[in-house]
Amino acid sequence: MKITIAKIVSCAFLLIILAFSIAPVTFAQPTTGVSGGAAGNPSGGAAGNPSGGKPEAASRAVLQNPLKSDSIEELMVDIVSVAIKIGVIIAFLALLWVGFQFIVAQGNSDKISDARKHFFYVIIGIAILFGAEIIVQIIKATLSPFVDTGLLGK
Repeated sequence: MKITIAKIVSCAFLLIILAFSIAPVTFAQPTTGVSGGAAGNPSGGAAGNPSGGKPEAASRAVLQNPLKSDSIEELMVDIVSVAIKIGVIIAFLALLWVGFQFIVAQGNSDKISDARKHFFYVIIGIAILFGAEIIVQIIKATLSPFVDTGLLGK
């Protein structure tokens, strides 16, 4: 079984899709009460507007951030930590699979060379997986001068 670039790219793409599908779905909720008026205001108007007319600008519904992270840097760290958790499981299963290939080879030199090649691919994947945290730290260090100066609009 040959591992091609297309298989590696498709696996990486599926991993990214899986990482983004794990994020919880959150719907925006208005800050007013359920009965149509603001909490504690039975007249149906917004808080601070007892006439029941249009709500004031300060009492409009506020969208809440569904993510735990408040900045791009925190979001990158969160995504990488989820990817590492998933990647460790996949790497463990891949090592089991390669070990099974070594056992099934039973001295056949072609099968042993294929298993050895797959073992090195798994080791390279594990190195990239654990190097992802270092890559994120490099990107954060590169982008921090732009965020501090306001060029990225923080």
